[in-house]
Amino acid sequence: MGKRPFNLYFTELNCSLYNEPGEEFKCWYHNIKYRTFVDGFLIMSKDVNAFQMRAKCEIIRSEGSAPMTLFDFTTDGCRLLDVASGNNILKVSLDYMRKSGHFPDRCPLVAKENYSLTNFYVDADMLPSYTPECKCNMST
Repeated sequence: MGKRPFNLYFTELNCSLYNEPGEEFKCWYHNIKYRTFVDGFLIMSKDVNAFQMRAKCEIIRSEGSAPMTLFDFTTDGCRLLDVASGNNILKVSLDYMRKSGHFPDRCPLVAKENYSLTNFYVDADMLPSYTPECKCNMST
């Protein structure tokens, strides 16, 4: 793949806990030159041996247009950590996350462990060259 003629920037970032056993989840971003970097951490209040994860990404091509869903699925979070469920986009993302922080390779997620990200970014060169100019909503 060659250098992409576009860059990716965050304009908003929200990290929220939806239920127990999460104890603390914080994140923030900073733009430097042509990239947005994300930092954050997650601490669990008790060991987690199983969890479900939902990942959704929508592309918004223009204001007022209906979003196009790039992906939307729910999966076994422990299996995802272990093998990335055969989804290449997620495998590449997890590999980048592991290089940028402290993440387990498998369950359990251990209570009081600081799972963190430092200067994580989405590399535009990993996206297809035909990626249109757009806004994205992404949640996990």
